[in-house]
Amino acid sequence: MRIKNKRVKVLYSVLFILVIILLFLNLIDDNITGTFRRSISNNFLLISFLILVFVIYWKGYPFFEYDSDGEVITIRSSDPVIISRFSGNAFHIEFPKRKLISFSIKKGILRKKLQIKIKSKHRIINRDFSISYLNRKELFDLEKSLNKVITKNSNSVVNERG
Repeated sequence: MRIKNKRVKVLYSVLFILVIILLFLNLIDDNITGTFRRSISNNFLLISFLILVFVIYWKGYPFFEYDSDGEVITIRSSDPVIISRFSGNAFHIEFPKRKLISFSIKKGILRKKLQIKIKSKHRIINRDFSISYLNRKELFDLEKSLNKVITKNSNSVVNERG
């Protein structure tokens, strides 16, 4: 099963380009007309932009891709295109389906996280991914796919023992 939230990518790209253009035009306007009233509106726009960036980072990475076709599970999570050009933050993990031990989805007020446990040769690895921007159907499909993998893994362990 594949899950991609492409709709968020377009929305965030347009939103960030619009905000950067508005900040640039505001900066040009402030240099031409330097009145006190304009300065207050500029500060309001700047504070609004900073709050928007903070909320986006607090919610987590908006772009999420999940692919469980074949024998490998691939999960990618990354920033909006404009921000990732500067920070380069992205999480990418690939592992065989048989190594998935468990998962949990934690839902908060504004953000959701997928926590997965993967067994390695010597230890158990915990990974967290932001899934705040997935809609209800995508979240249901993700949970269904991961449950299917865990059920298959538990059945294969029982068959090996029995």
